[in-house]
Amino acid sequence: IKRLLERGAGGLAFTPKIKARAVGLFLSVFREQPPLRRLHTVLELLEAMAQKGGSKRLASDCFSTAGFPNDIDRMNRVLAHLEKRWDEDVRLEEVSKIAGMQSQSFSRFFRKKMGRTFQEYLIQWRLGQAARRLLAGRDGIGEIAFACGFNNLANFNRLFRARYGKAPREYRRELS
Repeated sequence: IKRLLERGAGGLAFTPKIKARAVGLFLSVFREQPPLRRLHTVLELLEAMAQKGGSKRLASDCFSTAGFPNDIDRMNRVLAHLEKRWDEDVRLEEVSKIAGMQSQSFSRFFRKKMGRTFQEYLIQWRLGQAARRLLAGRDGIGEIAFACGFNNLANFNRLFRARYGKAPREYRRELS
């Protein structure tokens, strides 16, 4: 099974026989079974997939995952920076440099890794912080918006309503 997982990093194509067996086992995992039986079925599935000669690598032999840990380090540096400076004017160019990438490359990288653009991520982070502050204290909505990095109250209200389905004032009133 260990060898299967190592080879799987480059993608694998399975023989029709292995595919049919694997699909049957995979579907049986979701049937009502005791947890121990489910675990046994998953191990059986992995064992079937690991059969010698049952698969071929999709990636060429020169494919390597050695660079992937670098992606994790890169993203950790960016997220640590955002955690410290989320309430300031954080620019794409600035975080691109922290990641050691050009802005366009970083945009693609971030979207691929996080499932949303850098700007969308930053806005969601800020809205989450604003929502916490709305519930935690008595600061004014404008004060919270500006403290959370929003420079325009109307824009903050629009984004907050889109995210939470209600205006910040309603959110505070209903959940406090």
